[in-house]
Amino acid sequence: MDDALAARVDRLDEHLRRRDLRAAWFLTDAGLAWLLGTPPGRDAAGRRAVAAGYVRDDGRVRAVVDSGEADRLQESVFPDGVDVERVEWYESSPLDVAVRSTPRPAAADVSVPGFESLDGPHLRLPLFDDDVAKFRRLGRETAAAVERVCRELRPEDSEHEVAAGVRIGLATDGVKTVSLRVAGERSGGVPRPTPTDAALGDHTTVAVTAERDGRHVSLARTVAFDPPAGFGAAHEAAASVAAAGTAAAAEVADSGRLFAAMRDAYAAVGQPEAWRTSPPGGAVGYEPREWLVEPDGERPIRGPCALAVTPRVDGALYGDTVLVGRDGSVERLTDSGGWPTTDREEGVVAPLVR
Repeated sequence: MDDALAARVDRLDEHLRRRDLRAAWFLTDAGLAWLLGTPPGRDAAGRRAVAAGYVRDDGRVRAVVDSGEADRLQESVFPDGVDVERVEWYESSPLDVAVRSTPRPAAADVSVPGFESLDGPHLRLPLFDDDVAKFRRLGRETAAAVERVCRELRPEDSEHEVAAGVRIGLATDGVKTVSLRVAGERSGGVPRPTPTDAALGDHTTVAVTAERDGRHVSLARTVAFDPPAGFGAAHEAAASVAAAGTAAAAEVADSGRLFAAMRDAYAAVGQPEAWRTSPPGGAVGYEPREWLVEPDGERPIRGPCALAVTPRVDGALYGDTVLVGRDGSVERLTDSGGWPTTDREEGVVAPLVR
């Protein structure tokens, strides 16, 4: 069995043993990518062509596959150690076959009558060592692609043009754009879900969540041409909150305590209610956010764990993804080495407005 798959099977087996379950099945993109190492994709009709699971009775990892996709998946997706069962698309679905043949009690990461629910983030975190290397590369290359575009921006460029440039730059490295927001002067610095044909004007912020092989990172970069009064102070405040959150992530035990540290940091910069605007961060992994930094959060922070740090103050948005190590160290993943930075509190490095 492939080493990465074996590590996931060990964790999954222990999880099922504690819950007295005999099998688990994955059908979400996040669950399949975690188990198999990369997402299997969908067929031409947009359907998931595979259900993959682990059966404790025989220690097997099984994949029930639409026969039309089976050859592609065996050649390019499935690691060694996956037993493949083919099903004709006109006879049944992979999920139906998996459900009929699975010993009970069992669980799934989608709603299935008679099955218990799997806690995806609990299984996928902390990251495995093979994940960490891939997250490092994804973070570095995503930052480099976004920053290449940002260094060439002009006030007369439109939000549409910026978005197109970022998407093309990421695609060149095989990176998919999950979320892309561009905030020109007219938006007041708040990135919108849909870029417009408006010119950037005095300043712009580009915020991206990107994915490759099922893994995600998030970042934001800001460029100022002739910024308005208060622009620099707002970004300084957002960076201070981010630095406090990044430092706290290495010390606190769970998402609720991390939120409390960032809420205190908002208050320290004179913005005690700014946290209400949007989540100040969350764990990233096989979902864009495995969980959020939120009041009374109980998700454990167990390294290795990738965290998006995304506080917003008066329209100023900070964005980076960091890695919290097993030893409590913190490393910026979205660091290309080519964007100006500044040292913040406790050795935290933060990108500057360019």
